[in-house]
Amino acid sequence: MRIKKTVKEDNTKKLEKILNRLSKAKIKIGIFGSSGSEILMIASVNEFGCNINVTPKMRAWLHYNGLHLKKSTTSIKIPERSYIRRTVEEKQNKMDKLIKEGLNELFSFQIEVDTLLNRIGQYLSDITKETLTEVSSPPNHPFTIEKKGGKANPLIDTGRLRESITFKIE
Repeated sequence: MRIKKTVKEDNTKKLEKILNRLSKAKIKIGIFGSSGSEILMIASVNEFGCNINVTPKMRAWLHYNGLHLKKSTTSIKIPERSYIRRTVEEKQNKMDKLIKEGLNELFSFQIEVDTLLNRIGQYLSDITKETLTEVSSPPNHPFTIEKKGGKANPLIDTGRLRESITFKIE
């Protein structure tokens, strides 16, 4: 005996709704705060690097703490230690795989759009924290390592920067 059953479901409306939500959604990864906040400054300086002009007050503080600058030193260079852009460059294949698998689940109606967006956001946040933890170059100045109690990772002192990495969905 042979049984043949054909089920035809029109999922056009469901797919339209999904596509509409996806087209408007943005997942932002990083460190969020008010403009001028200390954690945003720390994040930016480490991601992009910067030159800091040496002021008389800074020179005196450094001297008092055991770092004696030459009179000719007018700035201190903080080198770039990218952890956000590096994550994208080094882990693009992992990200693509997660997104592809998630879209397959989404378009087969196994998960909701917000579930996918949150999954992607959490994953990207986690791998960015992982990258930050792996950064070892360029190393900190010996003075900085001493001030950090011997910690060699140039981006980790208290862990505040790493723990500030999060995501939001708009």
